[in-house]
Amino acid sequence: MRNFLLPTELFREKKIEIFFDEKQKAIIKQVDSYPPALINEIDFDKEAEKIISQSDFNVPKLMKEKTTTEISTLILSGDQLPPGTPFQYGRKYEVEVANYKVPFTGNNIFFKLFPHKYHFKSVAAVLNNESIIFKLTEYGKITGNESVIESLKQEFLSNIEATEKTLQQIEEELSVYLPKIKDLIIEGFEAKKKYLDNKEDSTNKLNPFN
Repeated sequence: MRNFLLPTELFREKKIEIFFDEKQKAIIKQVDSYPPALINEIDFDKEAEKIISQSDFNVPKLMKEKTTTEISTLILSGDQLPPGTPFQYGRKYEVEVANYKVPFTGNNIFFKLFPHKYHFKSVAAVLNNESIIFKLTEYGKITGNESVIESLKQEFLSNIEATEKTLQQIEEELSVYLPKIKDLIIEGFEAKKKYLDNKEDSTNKLNPFN
């Protein structure tokens, strides 16, 4: 049993530490862009929380109870069948595919990240903004075949379990990262304020009539 036409392999596009590094650079640049007048008005802790909230660090949650299924049909040539499958040249084969559509909440970028600790099975799916679609087949008929239906269902559940475990691992790594980025934001604001205060003090000292 395999995913047909190999949709996107989840959790393989980018290492999570690279993602964190890119986010950190973008956030530091954002802090640096704050105008001086605003630096003297904001609460650094609350502003750091606001920046983090706006950065969309929302790890997806699968809405399994809203899963929908459908059976689609594909016409394949023999060389498109799994390796080792006997076939006749020139003959077309009708294959049914089980499509499991699972909606989710959160930022779909996390489906593309490779967590630091990754010990789960490889999972492939079509990734959309608000759903993932698992396409499973045994390269034959599904309709009316109870054993195939049960086999595909178990494969789907296995994919769901692996996906949720990986998302949980990402959530754990994110929980370690976010306090560090918050501290970095506050340090950035404090450094900027210290520089502005020193500059104002130096400017005032330049005036011999002060």
